[in-house]
Amino acid sequence: MHATVAAAYDVIPIQVWTARPDGALDYVNPCVTDYFCVARERILERGWQDLCHPLDLGHAVERWGQALASGEPYEIAFRLLRGVDRQYRWHVARATAVRGADGAITHWVGTNTEIDWLKRAEEVGLATLARTRHEHARWQALFAQMPVAVVVTAGADHRVELCSDLARTLTTRRELVGQPLATAFPQLAQLLTASQLDALYAGAAPIPVAGTAGIRELTCSALRRGDGSVDGLVLVAS
Repeated sequence: MHATVAAAYDVIPIQVWTARPDGALDYVNPCVTDYFCVARERILERGWQDLCHPLDLGHAVERWGQALASGEPYEIAFRLLRGVDRQYRWHVARATAVRGADGAITHWVGTNTEIDWLKRAEEVGLATLARTRHEHARWQALFAQMPVAVVVTAGADHRVELCSDLARTLTTRRELVGQPLATAFPQLAQLLTASQLDALYAGAAPIPVAGTAGIRELTCSALRRGDGSVDGLVLVAS
């Protein structure tokens, strides 16, 4: 590598490396040696593979080989062994081929950027999402089996969000979720005027209503969020 180019790479505050057209490393900057606590000569001699997590190495080698063969940019996320504490940390490695006037690859320029904090946050987020989905599915299953007919609407247009199994027996429609209350459960809507539903959504007191055929009693109340604002309506029929 030209001395001027190497000097420029030496002062870049991220891990920079270059490789020959065959993929063999021929330069790493001080950020690389400082991070891995390994001498430059050893990295160039033995390559980066000794520093890669064993579970990530196969895919990394395969992806690097594909880039060398095609000349397309190289990018992969893998774990590399940090020298100071001997802990594997997630990095994203990127490399681009540099070509001469004839179009042939003269060398590759690459970088490693630590993204461990991002991967850890992603893992925590995925675990939290999985738990949330599990709890939501469990809650929905319990709700569906409630021994009373319950319908929950969402929004000011009173669209059905949830309904118990008993509530489903009050209508012949198959598609309920997302439908306006008056469409999904016309007999329930007949017991409450549109103005009453709107008043409940605005925060009015619960309304008990005498029933009709098939429904002895209907109670409708506002569904509130944790901050007290109204999120929808809850209708309980017996």
